[in-house]
Parts: sequence; structure tokens; C-alpha cells
Amino acid sequence: MPIVIAHRGAPAYEPENTLRAVRHALNLGAPAIEVDVRRVKDRELVIMHDETVSRTTDGTGRVADLSLEELRQLDAGLGERVPTLREIASAVRDRALLVIEIKERGLWRDALDVVSKSGDPQRTLFVSFLADEIKDLMTSRPEMRAGILFHGFSESAIGKAAEAGASVAGFRHDGLTEHLVDTAHRSNLEVLAWTIDDPGRARQVAALGVDYIASNAPDLILAALSGSEDSSFPPSAQ
Repeated sequence: MPIVIAHRGAPAYEPENTLRAVRHALNLGAPAIEVDVRRVKDRELVIMHDETVSRTTDGTGRVADLSLEELRQLDAGLGERVPTLREIASAVRDRALLVIEIKERGLWRDALDVVSKSGDPQRTLFVSFLADEIKDLMTSRPEMRAGILFHGFSESAIGKAAEAGASVAGFRHDGLTEHLVDTAHRSNLEVLAWTIDDPGRARQVAALGVDYIASNAPDLILAALSGSEDSSFPPSAQ
């Protein structure tokens, strides 16, 4: 059965990329938690998907232009504050695989340092659309696990991931084929499919042989893959 990754925590139920969402995902039994990492003006690593804070908080402006103190004053939903990577790593430690998506170049060293101090680097997977960032990580720290994410679907993408020393290649679920998955596996790459919230679709993609499925509602996908009855998306709040 593929490992189910709680995408940005559990945003089907809680504000995305918050401690509340991550803790909810852990309570749902998610075996892996994914968060997005960026750097604020005073160099702290924080959890935020977008370049700006306008979509997910009550503030405005670019993350890189805000200090940690300024960011902490914003409401990220239901009174939650934007967490630091340190806080997330501490919360997830010993409970799940932590999947860190690197959103900017030059972050992996500091991110790994944070995880080494507050989390568990042996239970961490770094992923990014920035292939050069992952290649640099794997060249310097080949013992780590890392993956490259792709918008397209091609064997050349698999070759690029393998050449970078990655252990995972990630693709949107809607273009995956059994041939592509098999090609990745022959290149010693695991395959991550994102983002699936429909139980039926999750079973279809799992049948292709993927190794990871990312979802906003990890409990629904876990239930679907374990043979429980179908549920619908969006789920009711829990």
C-alpha cells in the first residue's frame, strides 16, 4: 500500500500548513506529513506555501519581506500562527515521516540543520520542484532521502531525477501511467503522486504501483486503500 502523505497537514479540516493542521493529521493516523518551507527576512525558516501571505493569512506582503515577529502577528486561520520549521519538526518527530518541500533555493542546509536539532533526519524526505537544489543536497549529503517534483510526465524527468541522485520522483496524479511508474522503479526511484482527495481515484493510482500518495484528507485515502467503505470529498469536519 502506498504511504499516504498528509499534504500541508490536513487542510480538508484545518488551516493549511499550521500546527493545528499537522497535529490533526497525526491524530488521523497519517504516516507522513508534508509542509512547505520558506525563509523570512531575518532568516528563520517558516511554513508557507505561497510567496505572499495574502491567501492563507489576514495579512499582505511577501514572506521574504516580513520578519518572523511580523509574520507571527498574522492569523493563519482559526487563530493559528504561521509556524516555524523548528516547531513542525518537533511536533512530527517520532510520529511520522516529515516531508519538507523546499520552495526557495539555498534552503536545504538550514532546513536539515533544523531537522537534525528538533526532528529526526532519518525520518525526513526533502522534495522540491527546484532540481538543482535537490542535486546539491544529494551531492553533499548522499545518505539523505530527497525527491524532485515535476509538472510534466516524461521519461526524461525520471532521468533528471536519477541523474540528480534523488530517491523519489513526484508527479500530479492525473497524468501518471503504469509505464511511467515502472520506468521510475527500474531507475531505482520511488514515485509520489499528488494531490488526491477522491477515494476511488486513490485506489486507481495505487494500482499503478506508486509509492506515495499526497492528500488533503489523509484519513479518507487511508480508509480507501485499506478497503474501507468509500467516503466523499470534501469530508465533514472532525
